[in-house]
Amino acid sequence: MTPDETMQAENQTVEAPSAPETSQQKQAVSTEAEQLFEAFSTAEKNTSADIAKQQDIIDTLNAKIKDLQAKQVRKNQDAVVFEQVAKSNAFPHLSSFFLSKAESAKRSAAQQNDKIKKLKKKIKKAEKKMKRLKRKQQKNELFKGFFSSLFDKNTDRSAYVTGMQALREDSLMRAEKKLDKVEQKLETARAKLADGKLSHTEAVKLNARIKKLEGQKETLEAKINNLTELEQSLNKLAKMEVVSAQLEEIKEVTLQNAAGKGIISRAVDGMTSPDVTSTIQKAVTGEVKEETETVVSDVSEDEAAPTEEKPVVAEQPPDAEDQDNAQEAGTPTAEKKPAAASKADLRKREHLTDKEFQAVIDAGLPVRAKKVAANDITVIFDVSQTAQLDQAIASTKTQAMKR
Repeated sequence: MTPDETMQAENQTVEAPSAPETSQQKQAVSTEAEQLFEAFSTAEKNTSADIAKQQDIIDTLNAKIKDLQAKQVRKNQDAVVFEQVAKSNAFPHLSSFFLSKAESAKRSAAQQNDKIKKLKKKIKKAEKKMKRLKRKQQKNELFKGFFSSLFDKNTDRSAYVTGMQALREDSLMRAEKKLDKVEQKLETARAKLADGKLSHTEAVKLNARIKKLEGQKETLEAKINNLTELEQSLNKLAKMEVVSAQLEEIKEVTLQNAAGKGIISRAVDGMTSPDVTSTIQKAVTGEVKEETETVVSDVSEDEAAPTEEKPVVAEQPPDAEDQDNAQEAGTPTAEKKPAAASKADLRKREHLTDKEFQAVIDAGLPVRAKKVAANDITVIFDVSQTAQLDQAIASTKTQAMKR
């Protein structure tokens, strides 16, 4: 067994479930996702039928309005004629009769006008509903197309980013609308409680409602913050070279968070959840592997000690007995690593914000990074790039001052 095979076996034993179980899990997610895709395709057809129905309602109402307007014109004309005949005194004994007919015609014209107003309100309501249905249809088409592309191994990074940004905007729009409504309800409830006109029982119930609304507000604010972080991560992802394995992992997590949600809005919220944001952040911040993390722990912020140079020797494949002894003792087997810069030339900078890290990336500095927490990133860089890194970080503060 070679060193690479030994390390792979250790990783499988410690970090991952057995291969058949993983395959079954992925197949289950894929099957759920395909069923969800079919459900959304059906929803798209149903929405198209609903749009056609609303259009028929609007056309019918417009035809009725046209007939009522013609009738209203005739009644107004009748009223004018009857008034003229009554005032002409051509038939003095019938003047009162003609005047009553004129008034009746005017009332009838006014009734037609009232009917027209009611029908116009119905048209406005139908148009509003159709507008909402068209937005839903567009969202269905977008979701179906993007969701289908997740199954395609050839889906590139830009297609994923474009689709996710559209879904993120949809989720953000709904979250902001809900937050506005919750804040309005909170304001009304607090004002009512402050009046002091409620009984003890009513005040207790209102306090419970206020507490519930405050919880809803916190949840929505957390959701909006996550969607803001997701936008930043997607923007970074669009500028980076991502290996196919990383993109497949991101797509897999996206699918997992959509599966099992039969309502489009819930599926969209799942695909833009903190779990997906975290997965993308790990890719864009270059959350480093074992060898990089070793460098991070060894290099201090101000100085780094040079490593001892060792002669290069030809690597000999260890025999199976040596590997077994090494594994039992907890000692990892030898692994060939690529040549890296001397630790004496490396520096570490901690506690960078997302904006500062983005400025460093935009400046084209080749750094290694690890995301410690939200808005807390550690980078490893060559000492020769210290001035450039400081300048990039300072630029974010300058921009903030200008704003």
